[in-house]
Amino acid sequence: MKEIILNNIATTVTLAKQSKRLPTEAELLHFEKALGYTLPADYKEFLLKYNGGVCELKNIIVPVSGYLCDLFGLYPDNFETELMTLKLPQHPELTELWGALQFNLLPIGEVDSGDLIALQFYEDKTVVIVLDHEDEEMKVELTENSFTEFLTHTTRE
Repeated sequence: MKEIILNNIATTVTLAKQSKRLPTEAELLHFEKALGYTLPADYKEFLLKYNGGVCELKNIIVPVSGYLCDLFGLYPDNFETELMTLKLPQHPELTELWGALQFNLLPIGEVDSGDLIALQFYEDKTVVIVLDHEDEEMKVELTENSFTEFLTHTTRE
């Protein structure tokens, strides 16, 4: 188990399983360029330190009533892993899982119910949202101002 610490803030979230390989700054920059948005600093820190993982199922996302399950990582295409990787919003795998996504959404994780955790990019800010996967409109169930805030606002069981 590895506790997630961001911006010197200990979160209650621990990873039960994570990638053995961490991305480089160059790989992150390449991904951002393809995405067309700059990733938030705390999310970049998370990728560089942990590169995603399967969360210990003890953190409840209160308004959603679900457990924080997976946080996606960044891997080169040829890196094999059981963890889901970050994909650009219109990737066919994402369309198959969640349907068509807006271009300003980057899926970054999943709740145990299958709800989608995503970064939503605006001109002047980026927020973390949870989308109800069973709602045809992909209704937003939760919005947090940062990735760190999202992790620290989960409730430890």
